[in-house]
Amino acid sequence: MFSIQYKLAGNPPIQKTAWGVEKWSEMNEQQFLPAVRAILMSVENPAARYMLPLICSNISKEDYRRLSHVQSAQVMAAFDHLLEYKDLPTKWMIPKLEIAHIIENKYLPMQALYGPADKLKNLVFEEFMYAESMIEKFKKDNNTHFLDQFVAILYRPKKRDKNLHGDVREAFNRHSVEERTKKIEKIDKASKVAIHLNYLGCKALLPKLYPALFSDSDPNAGAARSSFTWLDMAYRFVNHQPTELETFKKLNLHEVLASLNLKVKDDQALKAEIDAMRRKHSKK
Repeated sequence: MFSIQYKLAGNPPIQKTAWGVEKWSEMNEQQFLPAVRAILMSVENPAARYMLPLICSNISKEDYRRLSHVQSAQVMAAFDHLLEYKDLPTKWMIPKLEIAHIIENKYLPMQALYGPADKLKNLVFEEFMYAESMIEKFKKDNNTHFLDQFVAILYRPKKRDKNLHGDVREAFNRHSVEERTKKIEKIDKASKVAIHLNYLGCKALLPKLYPALFSDSDPNAGAARSSFTWLDMAYRFVNHQPTELETFKKLNLHEVLASLNLKVKDDQALKAEIDAMRRKHSKK
């Protein structure tokens, strides 16, 4: 958090202090999506950025209205750092999407789709692979259909059984994604962009947790991306056994990454030993 100093007209003038969020990761659920929405709106309407102080600080509406034009511009500019989308949250900020459900022109109860847990703790490896592939396609040609599919992979209906095992969502099934994508198309763009940003914030933890898989702070770099795809890596890990691969893909994402990280470390250690032996023999 950072302090915001401002003055209100009076005799004498009133000096006041408010507190604003310094990082996206400091926001709560009530701030995150509205902040993303305000920034997206400001692309076409720059005045929308004036909403950021009201969303991301504890300055009151009354005080904000009383600021001079110069002061309100200064307060707004204090949140310019948010435009860079750094230090994104690892807490999952949009736990549920509610979608209008219409059949034969009749409005039925809103249909709820549930998102992943904080830090992607309840993802399985297969849904992570599919989510990554959709994000790569979206980045390549900016086709919003791939963004819709990405959201449809992560957001699923609630399980019918009461044994949740840490995940309220029904089990991932790639064959149901396309049908769910049609429902996600009804969601506003800001929600989808916010979900993408939240995902990137969670994914940024992976290099810290599994450094052997990633060469730097970019989750798209390193051994996991430069040598072969995630699926290729999984095939190698199970010695190209298709039946074992299907089981492997259903495992928790973090369990899989921990195993792959250990395998990469072992391979690196073995390579270092072989290189050391070669150098030793070359001196003889």
